[in-house]
Amino acid sequence: MIPSVLPGLSYATRLGDAPADKLLTVGIGLAGRDPAGELAAYRAMYHPVSPSYRQFLTPAQYRTRFGTPAGQTKATVGWLRGGDLSIQTVASSGDYVTATGTVTQLDRLFRTRIASYRVGRVRFVADETPPMVPARLPITAVLGLDTLRRFYPSADARPVPSSGTYSGVVNERDLWKVYDLPRKNEGQGQSMGVFMEGTTDDVISNLRAFEQHERLPKVPVKVVLSEGGTSADYSDTAGAVEWYLDTQATTGMAPRAKQLVLYNAKSLFDADVLAEFKKWADDPHGR
Repeated sequence: MIPSVLPGLSYATRLGDAPADKLLTVGIGLAGRDPAGELAAYRAMYHPVSPSYRQFLTPAQYRTRFGTPAGQTKATVGWLRGGDLSIQTVASSGDYVTATGTVTQLDRLFRTRIASYRVGRVRFVADETPPMVPARLPITAVLGLDTLRRFYPSADARPVPSSGTYSGVVNERDLWKVYDLPRKNEGQGQSMGVFMEGTTDDVISNLRAFEQHERLPKVPVKVVLSEGGTSADYSDTAGAVEWYLDTQATTGMAPRAKQLVLYNAKSLFDADVLAEFKKWADDPHGR
């Protein structure tokens, strides 16, 4: 049993069982081979007197020392597939798996019941009892059995169409002065990354309009889809304004950077966002 029922769920109004065919993506966290050693290594990396201070591990080194044993990851994937779930991604370190299934499939596999609820104007689905998992598997967490726990963009953020123009009261040159940036350091040779979600077309289009208006170099952009698939699987625009700001602020402060990498999640739900973070952490060239 994994304790992942929403706190305070009893105060919500139950509306009935969740739609049987509703699709949810769940994230499965797995224990690594040496959790205590991992914590000790992490603390040593940030302790100035430690011999391993700032001696960071590569993804391959982390996988070898602390990742989940391949056999246990394979067994977990097999169990999920046995419940008719579709595997979306498996972290190279083996400690995180995402899978998609219907409410009916998830109810059956995790021996729970997912119902529909309302709190004020907010409607969501959530599991009523903690999910059950096989004791033989090193599962430490199950994310995604509810649609309330997620990241939210600013309430004032609204997607706007790309107009090919840019306006603002503070530009990047003002910020260069505010932060007293050295004139000779404009990010030359550096790669930068932004965590985002949803469609990237308008984000990149607005970035190009910003660069043209401010007479800045065009920073090459690379898009990394955190769970594979096609651009159609990453079509949400709810947080578009946030990603406009993030990309333009990043390249505006470092206009001669070598590359901007957009690590892109399918949604802002916890399971997908954690998959995005894992994609970056397991990327040997991640920035």
